[in-house]
Amino acid sequence: MPKSAFINDGYTRDGYIAETPFFPACRFHYRPCTSLERKGLYDRLTREDTLHGTEASERTLNAWIAERVQSWDLRDQGDHVVPVTAQNVARLEPNFHRRLADVL
Repeated sequence: MPKSAFINDGYTRDGYIAETPFFPACRFHYRPCTSLERKGLYDRLTREDTLHGTEASERTLNAWIAERVQSWDLRDQGDHVVPVTAQNVARLEPNFHRRLADVL
């Protein structure tokens, strides 16, 4: 599929986070967000952080990441693929979590 800067509804992309000393490389398939969707997320995170605290805004961010990531090859220590859920996103290594959120 040719590259495009235009995001069609339902469009998906392949993503990659390189290995670091903290975590292995990860390939994933995701739905990119538009600038309006990203602005809406930032506004919601700011509002929730102000009204309900950091824990509430983190839960929102984790749910948003889980909605965007369609699949990944992330594995646990037992070499099993980890299901993409908000609960599992909350358990990601912090540097990996930040990079994943930045890509989306």
